[in-house]
Amino acid sequence: MRTFAAVLVSAVVSIGCFCYLRQVIRREVEPTLSTWLAFTAGTSLNLLSYLAATNRDVVSGILGVVDVAFCIAVTVTTMAVRRGNIAFKMFERYYLAVGVFIACFWLLYHDPFAA
Repeated sequence: MRTFAAVLVSAVVSIGCFCYLRQVIRREVEPTLSTWLAFTAGTSLNLLSYLAATNRDVVSGILGVVDVAFCIAVTVTTMAVRRGNIAFKMFERYYLAVGVFIACFWLLYHDPFAA
């Protein structure tokens, strides 16, 4: 049953991912790159902390795995569609810098509650 649930979660998220990526490629939507970079960093840290805190049971944490894959796919697709034309606004620079600071603090002290 656990494996079936993992496959079902993966399928549902993958369908949503493919639909969204198709919209990005067709330029029906224009995602904000800095937001997807922040999402990618956040979901990656979430997956890493999950794997570090558990017995590395990927089946139980499949949502974290497909979430990271989805965020990476959207980030890479957004960068490819823009063809290197990446310019961040001032506010985006600030919140990306703060996100990097928080991630470094978390990695340095290994305490997610302090970060």
